[in-house]
Amino acid sequence: MHKIKFLILSFIFLCCINKVYSQESKRFVYIKIGNIEGVYDSFNIKSIGEKKYLQILNDFENKLKKYNNGYQDYYRNYYIATHKELLAPDKGKRLYVTLYPKKVVSKQDREKHYYHFVPSNTTIYKITYYFESNVKNNFIITKTLNKEIVE
Repeated sequence: MHKIKFLILSFIFLCCINKVYSQESKRFVYIKIGNIEGVYDSFNIKSIGEKKYLQILNDFENKLKKYNNGYQDYYRNYYIATHKELLAPDKGKRLYVTLYPKKVVSKQDREKHYYHFVPSNTTIYKITYYFESNVKNNFIITKTLNKEIVE
């Protein structure tokens, strides 16, 4: 009987500890650059450094202004990849940005910064920005259609 009580109390204690520590480490962090809103993935921020990470995002937004008025009607989801791509020319580290139209993100999702919850058949843009590349055209912009997965 004492073993069961000990196991139950241990389980409750571990759940409480997990809840406390999980609240401290947010993976997706809200950011606003000028009037552009988005979230960035803080998973690999330690490998680059927070100051450089934010500088890369600012540089990206400054360069994106040349294309389609900077896509100001879109929320951003930023992710920096430090690993090498398979079957692709090595152009160094890159920033992946997914653009979600502001007009289709619900008010509840906007408040929680869940910009990726968009209806099916919504056009979203994916941008790859090679920030370490010396090539003049270091942007790749692709247009995709968000399709609902049905099993």
